[in-house]
Amino acid sequence: MTNRSSAGNGEGQPHVRMDERDTGTDWDTCTMSELCELVITAPDPEWLLDLTRRLVAEGLCASVHHFTPVRSIYRWNGEVVERTEGRASLHTRIVLVEQIVNRVKAEHPYEVPGISARPIVDGNPDYLRWIRDETDGSSGHARVH
Repeated sequence: MTNRSSAGNGEGQPHVRMDERDTGTDWDTCTMSELCELVITAPDPEWLLDLTRRLVAEGLCASVHHFTPVRSIYRWNGEVVERTEGRASLHTRIVLVEQIVNRVKAEHPYEVPGISARPIVDGNPDYLRWIRDETDGSSGHARVH
């Protein structure tokens, strides 16, 4: 059971309390907007694998799931382009998205890389806490600005 307080976090986002589950364990409080899945596509799946491996090692994301190959269809410069790409889903904190986006844009082979974030609104509280803990900077890796 998830409880949503009406007070929110002061930014229009309700709090999700990760407590009062069936186990009776007290979970930490986590805002719905704190965690996200960041999706990145790239023309070379091996390049994307290398990039995301470094992002995990640096603590900018807790985990990455790779989907290869994916078939992408999009309009670019007035033409419809169809190609095989790699796709990666990173689990991280929303405060790290800007830093990851800037890093990816600097290294990505595309002029306009496909990078988009999706909020994580609920899930296994142990897993969500693990994402937060792995990316909170206490390991000396993740840098929150």
